Amino acid sequence: MRRFPLQNSAPRKPASASTQYRDEIEVTFTATDQSRKETNQQRSVIQPVQSEHSDESKHESVSAIKAVTEADNQYRNADPLLMMIETTNLTQGKIQAAQNEDEEAGQMLQYIEQNTLPQDKKKADVIVRESNHYVVSSGILFHHYYPRGKGHLSDRVIKQLVVPKSLHNDVLLSYHDAIIAAHPGIDRTYHNIRMKYYWKRMYSDIEDYVKTCIECQQGKTNPHSKKSTLTAASGNWSI
Repeated sequence: MRRFPLQNSAPRKPASASTQYRDEIEVTFTATDQSRKETNQQRSVIQPVQSEHSDESKHESVSAIKAVTEADNQYRNADPLLMMIETTNLTQGKIQAAQNEDEEAGQMLQYIEQNTLPQDKKKADVIVRESNHYVVSSGILFHHYYPRGKGHLSDRVIKQLVVPKSLHNDVLLSYHDAIIAAHPGIDRTYHNIRMKYYWKRMYSDIEDYVKTCIECQQGKTNPHSKKSTLTAASGNWSI
């Protein structure tokens, strides 16, 4: 079999702007011992060029994207309190007690539940101003986060569990050091935690934690790496 580019036998005219771009069609002629004239009279068989990606590979790509999307949606819709109980082995009672004992979380709880404010006017003003972003459910304090996007705020709100200072390391350990976490960088760790939990100065705390991680330093990983993908731990986090 010999391959030749398909060419027009008529004399060529000067190419105009509209005809300068043309597709090259690959054709295959059957090679025989006949004369050139007989060979030229044979019908050419146009063989379509196979797509670079087969239907099977396309299907696998679509399935992979769908699986990642479903995992992300599952994580986004998971209840943060149940997730913390699952990933840190803490009980709801311990989390609630830690919130009440925490200065910032405890004062916000007292204001929402009992309408009580601290004597310090500056602290009291901050609590009143920020209270619209908090809600209490079954004695547990949650924060509402509104990521940027289209649509009504109620459709974009993310319910975050308020993590008291005494439990920060429990969350950081489960989202950075745990086997399923695989030591992601600062930005990825921050993104994953922020989707479920809240505390003030979170990014700064995560940055310090990742930069001082011994395993990350030994592995010489980039603390700002975004290569790690979100992997939701197994568990039933829906209420």
